[in-house]
Amino acid sequence: MSPALVAAARARGLNLSRVLEERLIELVAAPPTDPVAEENALAVAAYNARITEAGTFSDEHRSF
Repeated sequence: MSPALVAAARARGLNLSRVLEERLIELVAAPPTDPVAEENALAVAAYNARITEAGTFSDEHRSF
């Protein structure tokens, strides 16, 4: 941790332990993220739009 950052936080009267605990509570409560899904979100959305519009190559052969 940066000593200058710690000094600035202490100068503002921040309780570093409390701030860290509050932030950890937020992070643990949040749903986990999937970096691969985030990275490919636009491609997946484009694919889904194309399938919605044109269907899949095997639509005519499905029986369900």
